Amino acid sequence: MLNYSHRTLWLYEVLESFPSLTANPAKPQSNMLRLYLPVDASQAIFIRNAIAEEQGVWLFGQVVNTALPSQCMIEWYVGDQLLMMPDNEVCRILHLLSDAVSPRKT
Repeated sequence: MLNYSHRTLWLYEVLESFPSLTANPAKPQSNMLRLYLPVDASQAIFIRNAIAEEQGVWLFGQVVNTALPSQCMIEWYVGDQLLMMPDNEVCRILHLLSDAVSPRKT
């Protein structure tokens, strides 16, 4: 369990580099966190499925819209899969997710 805590702390540090991905709680309290994305649930599911198909990584299961427009929330558990994934692979996948949910500049 201690390894999960260390990995969760590391994940929070990495998430600071991705302003479009907002963790809640702001500081880790366990190996579970909620991640808020600036898209609605249907768009998040589309993005999740595309990343899964193209990269072979299943990012999350259930997605729920929040009370705010164009925002959804997922729950992430830091467990064996995230513990064993190399750091650079986690960062690469977070980049893909962040790029996909970030507003396009014209």
